[in-house]
Amino acid sequence: MNGFRVWIDIALVTVTARYKWIVGAMAVIAVVAGGMYAVGALAGGDDAGGALTGATESPTAVPTAPLPTAVVLVDPTPIPTPVNTPAPRLLPTVAPVVKIDPTPVIEPTPAPPQVVQVPINLRGASQVGSLELVLSYEPSLLEFTGVANGDLAMNAIIESRVSAPGKLWVGMIDAQGLTGDGAMVLVSFRTIKGTIANSPLLLEEVSGYNANTLIDLISSSSPGLLVMYDGSYTAPVVTFD
Repeated sequence: MNGFRVWIDIALVTVTARYKWIVGAMAVIAVVAGGMYAVGALAGGDDAGGALTGATESPTAVPTAPLPTAVVLVDPTPIPTPVNTPAPRLLPTVAPVVKIDPTPVIEPTPAPPQVVQVPINLRGASQVGSLELVLSYEPSLLEFTGVANGDLAMNAIIESRVSAPGKLWVGMIDAQGLTGDGAMVLVSFRTIKGTIANSPLLLEEVSGYNANTLIDLISSSSPGLLVMYDGSYTAPVVTFD
């Protein structure tokens, strides 16, 4: 019984001590609240209440912004741009130009003076009773010396004369008429000493008649040439249509 009372006493002391502590705490709170109220009233009206209210409210937690994550920039390996490189061109091999001295031109040595017979040929003759013409040549290169009957006019009468320098007139008459191809006359020239040029032989003023009908004969002519160097020639020709 005595032990039970001891426990009750201890509980009362404890409660009394706790009560005194609670009363003291409330007194302190009342003093602090009254001071804050007085300060708020002096500061101006409603703001005191707001300050008091704000003092009693729990502070709002400010969200902390996340720290930026460090980004490591890696320098990429540059990709080379493809370049279209043209294929190498093979230049043609050019052979070196070798200059060769030209062969010296040897001037022909003038032939000594000589006598050359040049025929005047007929082609397609048919009963040619008479024929006359003028043979033109270069008088500075050739000197006329005479005429003779050709194979085609062995029985014909041949006449000739130099009508002007470089102009030889030749006339032929045959009563039977000349027929066929061949030389009517052979004209002789002497080449002049020291000349190497060539002389053209031209037929001009050609006219003829038929031995039976005495009708004019239609003809054409082609020139000749006498080469002074070696005495060769191309005979002039009278061609009958």
